[in-house]
Amino acid sequence: MNLEKRESDNSRHYLVTVISEEGTVAVESSIKPLLGGYISMRKYGNPDYCPSATRHHRKAKAETGQMKNLIYFDSVETAVLCGYSPCGNCWIRGDMAVTRWKEYIDACNKFGIVSIPEPKVISNTK
Repeated sequence: MNLEKRESDNSRHYLVTVISEEGTVAVESSIKPLLGGYISMRKYGNPDYCPSATRHHRKAKAETGQMKNLIYFDSVETAVLCGYSPCGNCWIRGDMAVTRWKEYIDACNKFGIVSIPEPKVISNTK
């Protein structure tokens, strides 16, 4: 898509990190991504709202006027392959906590990556 079209188009576009034959690459997409990430903390989670990421984004915007720390992923596997771990404030919470934790562990095992320690919310469900 050329720049002129994008400027006149009111729809939102995302730069999403995906796994391809060349490795992990960023592609432009008009489809909302599955995961949002915070680069400086190396965490991924809910792309709509995360209390922790929102707090850090507001602080960065107040200090620099920009929010450069945002990244999007198309899957848990892509996020893990890029070195990100799940956010405990938005992703490993509620009814889906155990399922999402297992997705993370499966992705780590698939790529031979050492996972972060199990969060308390998961330990408390056993």
